Amino acid sequence: MRLHWSLPVGMFVFTRFAAAPLAWLAFLALVLTHEAGHAALVRHYRLRVVGIDLHGLGGETHWLGRPSLSQRVAIAWAGVFAQGVALATVVLLEAAFGPARDAWLAQIVYVYTTANLWMIAFNLLPLPGLDGEVAWMIIPAWRRRQRPRVDGRLRRVAKLHVVRRADTVPDREAMVQAVADVDRELRAITDAHNAAADGDPPPPGRGGAGSKTRR
Repeated sequence: MRLHWSLPVGMFVFTRFAAAPLAWLAFLALVLTHEAGHAALVRHYRLRVVGIDLHGLGGETHWLGRPSLSQRVAIAWAGVFAQGVALATVVLLEAAFGPARDAWLAQIVYVYTTANLWMIAFNLLPLPGLDGEVAWMIIPAWRRRQRPRVDGRLRRVAKLHVVRRADTVPDREAMVQAVADVDRELRAITDAHNAAADGDPPPPGRGGAGSKTRR
């Protein structure tokens, strides 16, 4: 684990420029919680964690391996999920015992709630270097998985449509025309669906042999 010189600056900013050492420690613990979420899922998928860097904007978990797209997406979400668990825990404790009365405790609650939400929102921006770059790849991946199902439904509907038209057409030429019409309709619908679902994911970090997650 490596600490960057900008880490104290981030502590100061995310604690509202307060001289509050306990709040600074709470911020550090929150960053470690986020990175621990990444590291835990990396190990769960039998990949290798090679280092963790902490800096003013959060941190980076460096790892090596060749995960699937779904595993990369899950690893990207693991950090903010860990932050969400911390947020829910503090909110439940505050609901059970009431608002913090001591100033130092209120500052810690602020770090784990308001500052925590800001950090989650920033980290999920779909920008290079942030978790959002990979996390939101779940949407095109889901669309690609749904495409065969949709195409299968379209083929079944087209077959039924042809049969129904065949029952009403009077001769062979009309039958051929009905099949051609249905084929054009099916191709148009399929092309429109595929165009909406296409979206090639960015290549894995570090030449495909590994990656890193940043908050």
